[in-house]
Amino acid sequence: MFSVSSLAGPGRFRPKPNDLTRLAPWVTLALVILLAWSLARVTWDMLAPPSAPMSAAGTVRPGPPPIVTQERRDDGLERVARLSLFGEAERTVESPPVPTEAPETRLRLSLKGVIAFADPSLGVALISGEGTDERHYLVGASLPGNATLEQVFADRVILSRQGRFEMLRLPRELMGEAAVQRGASRPTASQVGSSDGEAPVNAGLAADLAARRDNWLENPNRFMEAVRIRPVMEQGRIKGFSIAPRRDAALFRQAGLRPGDVVTAINGVAVGNIDDPQALAGQLSEAREVTLEVERQGRMMTVTLPLGS
Repeated sequence: MFSVSSLAGPGRFRPKPNDLTRLAPWVTLALVILLAWSLARVTWDMLAPPSAPMSAAGTVRPGPPPIVTQERRDDGLERVARLSLFGEAERTVESPPVPTEAPETRLRLSLKGVIAFADPSLGVALISGEGTDERHYLVGASLPGNATLEQVFADRVILSRQGRFEMLRLPRELMGEAAVQRGASRPTASQVGSSDGEAPVNAGLAADLAARRDNWLENPNRFMEAVRIRPVMEQGRIKGFSIAPRRDAALFRQAGLRPGDVVTAINGVAVGNIDDPQALAGQLSEAREVTLEVERQGRMMTVTLPLGS
C-alpha cells in the first residue's frame, strides 16, 4: 500500500530548505508574468473585433474584400469635411433685396427733390430733416435718424433703418413742377474756356446724336449701358455728374467730351437744381441742341451738342 512515508524512502529526492528559498523568487516572477499575460488576453478579447474563423490547420481563412459602396464613400468624405482640417470658410450673409415699395417712414424727413435714373442706385435725393438744412444725398449715404438711402425713384426714395425698409415720398405739389428752376447763372466769358481746338460738329454727327437721344429717351437703360455716370458732391450738395463712355468712345470724343468731364449744368440749369428729370427729358426730346457746362481738370467750358432740325 502506498503511503506518504514511502516518499521519504531511500533513493527519493528530498529538497533542502536552502534550495526552496532560492527557488521562491523565480516562482513568483513566473506567476506575475502569467497573470499579466492573462490580463492582456482578456483586454484584447474585449476591445478587438472578432477574429476570422480558423481552419483546421490553424490558419486564418481569407474572407472576401470589404465592399465600399458610393454611399459609404460619400459618407466618409462628409465626415472628413466636417473636421475642417484647413479651417472654416467665412460665411457671407447676403443682404435682402431692396424693394421698390415699402411702408411710409415715420422719420421727420422731407424729400425736396430727386435726380432719378433708370438704375435707382445711381440717383440723388435732396432731403431735409427736422432742424437740419436740406442736402443732396447719394445712394448709400447716412440720413438724419440713423437711416440709409437705398434707392431713388422719380417720386420716392427707399430708406433702410434698423433692418427694415421704409419709403419717403415726394410731396404732390412738387411732382407737377417743371424740372427747370432758376439755377446758377451760366459761367462768365472768363470762366468758359475754349473747346480745345475741336472742329465744329458736322451734320452726320448731329443726326447720329439725335438718333441716340431718341433711343435713350425711349429706353433709359440703353443710356446707362453707353455712358458711365457718377454723381460728384461738394459741401453736401450735388455738384454735377462725372461722365465717361462705356462704348463708342470715338463718338464721345467727337462730340467734344472727355472721360472724367463733370457736367455741372444742362441748358443753363445747374444739375443741383434739377428736381424732375422726366420733365427735363421731355424738353430735350424736342430740343435742336443741348448745351452742357463742363468742368475739365479744374477749368470750366461749354460743350454744345447739335441734335439736328
